[in-house]
Amino acid sequence: MIDEFLENVESTKKLELSLGVLGNDALLKKLKESTINIHTVEIQSTCKVHHVLRKYSLPSCLEVVRINENDLDFEDISALVRSLSSVNYGLHELDLSRSKFRESSTGSFFAFIWRVLINCKDLRILILTNNGLTEHEITCLITTFDSMKNIKILNVSKNNLTETQANDILQKHGQAKSIVSLDLSQNAIQGNRIIIGICQLQSLEELNISRNYIRFFPLPNLEEKCNKFSENTKIISLASNHMTPDDICKFCSLIRSDLLKLDLDFNHVGNSIWSLCSLGLSIKHLKVLSLANTDICGDVVGLANLLSSVGELEELNLSSNNLMANDFRVLQSPLSDLIQLKKLNLSSNPEGISALLQWILPLLKYLEELRLSNTHLNSDDLSNICYSLASLSSLKYLDLSMNAIGSDGLRALANILKEFPLLEGLDISRACIKEDDISILCKGLVPLEKVRYLNMSGNRIDLDVLDDDLFLPPTLEELIFSDIITHGEKLFAKMKQLKNLRKLHLNQLRLRAYSDVEVLAAVLLSFPKLRELSLADITVSDLKCAVRSLGDIKKIDLTGIKLLDERALVDMLSCLLYLEELVLTDMNVANMDCERFFSAVKLLTHLRKLNLGGVKIRDEKAWFDMLSSLLILEEIVFPNVGLMNTDCMTAYFSSLESLRYLKNLDLQCTKIRKPGVEALALVLPSLQLLEKLVLGGINFDDGCQKQLFAALGKLKYLKELDLCYTRITQTGAEALALVLPSLQLLEKLDLGKNDFVDGCKNTLFSALGKLKYLKELNLSCTRITQTAAEALADVLQSLLLLEKLVLGRINFDGGCQKQLFAALGKLKYLKKLDLCYTRITQTGAEALADVLPSLQLLEKLVLGGINFDDGCQKQLFAALGKLKYLKELDLCYTRVTQTGVEALADVLPSLQLLEKLDLGKIDFDDGCQKQLFSALRKLKYLKELDLCYTRITQTGAEALADVLPSLQLLEKLDLGKIDFDDGCQKQLFSALGKLKYLKELHLCYTRITQTGAEALADVLTSLQLLEKLELGEINFGDGCQKQLLAALGKLKYLKGLSLCWTAITQTGAEALAEVLPSLQLLEKLKLHPFKMK
Repeated sequence: MIDEFLENVESTKKLELSLGVLGNDALLKKLKESTINIHTVEIQSTCKVHHVLRKYSLPSCLEVVRINENDLDFEDISALVRSLSSVNYGLHELDLSRSKFRESSTGSFFAFIWRVLINCKDLRILILTNNGLTEHEITCLITTFDSMKNIKILNVSKNNLTETQANDILQKHGQAKSIVSLDLSQNAIQGNRIIIGICQLQSLEELNISRNYIRFFPLPNLEEKCNKFSENTKIISLASNHMTPDDICKFCSLIRSDLLKLDLDFNHVGNSIWSLCSLGLSIKHLKVLSLANTDICGDVVGLANLLSSVGELEELNLSSNNLMANDFRVLQSPLSDLIQLKKLNLSSNPEGISALLQWILPLLKYLEELRLSNTHLNSDDLSNICYSLASLSSLKYLDLSMNAIGSDGLRALANILKEFPLLEGLDISRACIKEDDISILCKGLVPLEKVRYLNMSGNRIDLDVLDDDLFLPPTLEELIFSDIITHGEKLFAKMKQLKNLRKLHLNQLRLRAYSDVEVLAAVLLSFPKLRELSLADITVSDLKCAVRSLGDIKKIDLTGIKLLDERALVDMLSCLLYLEELVLTDMNVANMDCERFFSAVKLLTHLRKLNLGGVKIRDEKAWFDMLSSLLILEEIVFPNVGLMNTDCMTAYFSSLESLRYLKNLDLQCTKIRKPGVEALALVLPSLQLLEKLVLGGINFDDGCQKQLFAALGKLKYLKELDLCYTRITQTGAEALALVLPSLQLLEKLDLGKNDFVDGCKNTLFSALGKLKYLKELNLSCTRITQTAAEALADVLQSLLLLEKLVLGRINFDGGCQKQLFAALGKLKYLKKLDLCYTRITQTGAEALADVLPSLQLLEKLVLGGINFDDGCQKQLFAALGKLKYLKELDLCYTRVTQTGVEALADVLPSLQLLEKLDLGKIDFDDGCQKQLFSALRKLKYLKELDLCYTRITQTGAEALADVLPSLQLLEKLDLGKIDFDDGCQKQLFSALGKLKYLKELHLCYTRITQTGAEALADVLTSLQLLEKLELGEINFGDGCQKQLLAALGKLKYLKGLSLCWTAITQTGAEALAEVLPSLQLLEKLKLHPFKMK
């Protein structure tokens, strides 16, 4: 092993120093004696740097040092300085990605600045990403650039650089002009001044300023000689910069080079696609083009024109653009000409992709990666494109997740897998496939020798029903399973050969108390490289033996775990000293000793993410004492704890001050009284890097609210603020209004319950108007008066980037409604609009009807109580028909007349992408019911249908029975009161049996006769994926009860069963008792005691 290790070091000239290497004295001795020229040294995160350098001295010919994800103190920096002094020719590259500089009296970061960077005069590559630097530390860093004249590649991403700081780097120091590659992504750079500095970098070849807030419109005043980007700049990434078409147009005017890569993901490109086309020769040699989620669905002709100009393209991403069949027909020809494509991502485009793929795939001979997730491919589609797929002999990665490809599609895929000898990754998660299909697929993997990634989560796996053993490629590095309902021993036996496994998910796995845990432990011993383990939603008595071999594990997810012994959890954690992420959401531990548990977590000093949401904690002192030890924590979700001890709150919350790298603080499950709020307010300003804050139930007075909201104003990097469960008084609202304008980066705001007057609401809404990057606004718990609604209408027009709006109860007249809805019409990027609690008058409904067609990107619409006549209903529903990207329509609280239903029936077929439909109380006759249900037949992508408030006649039930078999993707069905006879019940339940993907069936309001119950019993066994079943009032005898309950016993994936309205006899109860043990996944059972005879 030692000789093999040294051979690898010699061939790569790279040495990785880990605990294993440092603990091997023989290996270290040979390393010191060897004459190998080592150019690169990497120190793993599990090692303390000064311990490493005490045992091993850096070689004199060293060029590259990488110390990633480490926790550096003054002693580490001092040791690094001493070791670097022996390097003869000077360091060329220093990479400290995700390493943190621990505060001390001597200051580790400032020691790093003055003793390392200033002495590295030959440094060419500097990578300082996500180091949690303070504003003062960044300023000190900038001063060192005077001494580093040779920097070519600079990466200071994810460090919250402001525009001023970024400009200081680019403009104040002349050496920056030699920079070839610059990465300023994921910072806090706003405005347009940074463009001046970028234009001065005339040697720049690669620029990444993604995930900032940079404005190109209007352009700043540029120097005449530096008024465009460098002619050398060939790679540009601008993803998630909140850019509008005006920004894109101005950006294009700065280009004068031959671009090789352009990334505009998650910007509002829209019709500015034509500006990209105008770049002409500048994009002729483009190799990579990424336009994911860029609202280009309205300008597909422009996109086709652009694709026709980039014939040398090798990577193309058009995901999440709502492209449909007609769009793909326009794109077919230009896509066919991109014969050099190696990567193609068309995921989350909803319709018509199979015809395109059949045409273009045989022409893409070099394609290595194909992503088709969530494109509504069904079994027939996949069977049809398999011949074309088989031509992709260079394919390395294939993603078919979130498509109902079913048995036939999967079998067709399995037959062609042998045509992909280079395949490394396959994702068929949530693909509606079952056990035998999975076995066939795995057989198809047998000839493949390079498969590293396999994701089959979200598919039901019962290993006991497999005819043959499950084959798993021995080359796997990542394996993701879920919903395994049988015992794991059969699976574990096949996993032992996976020696290279680095990531393993076995969620919802059933473990027998001792035997399976022991087998799992033995299997995990086979995975020395494992770094991520998820065992969510399992029940087990002891986990220590299962994880004792995972000393180097970085991530563990035990969401929903049920532990029968508290000591098992403590013993497990004591083995995981290098853990970085621990997720224990909704954990349930019998007789948990909080002090012992938190003492164990306290030792996990490498922890960056801790989630205990929903876990009940009774010892708040032990909790806060633990927090003070987790110094590099970045995300924390507080447990369910009541902070009632008024005397200790200040001391408790002061422990948060040590968490200087914290970015996400979630207190939703935490109840805090006034003293706790005051203590929290004192602490918040010290959490300078906070980006997300969620507050739970808070009980505080006016003065305390002012104090808390004033503290919020100092969190200048805050992007998400959730006050949903917080009751805000008038004084608090006034304080919040003063603070909001200072939260310039806020993208998501959820306001809680408010009790204040109009003037105060006006002030608060006026403050909202200054949040120019706001994308989500939730006012569902806010009661809005007419005056406040008028103020809100004025404000909405300035929130141009808003994508989601939820309004609460509004009391306003017709004129005000017109004003508010007119303002909504200007939110052209709006995708979700929720008016569930808003009462709308006829005038308002007419105004809304006028506005809806302008909301062309709308995907979800929830309407509340509307008081409108027949003519207005026709007008509103006609407007709905123009929302061609609508996926969710909720009319649950809307009372629709017969005329309205007829208008809705006419409109529904045009809503081709509808996946969820919720209808409210409808007053309609037989003919109208037939018309409405007939229209449902055209909604081929419908997954959820809720008719629980809809009274259905026998004629309607017969019409519904005819329609249901055509809704093949239906996963949830909720039926209301139905007046139907025995024959009709048989017909309707027979139709239910054809919904092979149905997961939830609600019949709690449906009266079922004995004949209907017998028909339902016959049908249930065919609903193999059913997870939730609610039965209503059933009038049936003993024999029928036995028949129906016996059928329930075959629903092996059932998790929820409600019989609370069902009168069960003694015979039925005995039958139920026999059935229940076979429902191994059952989590919730409802029985009404008064209905038991």
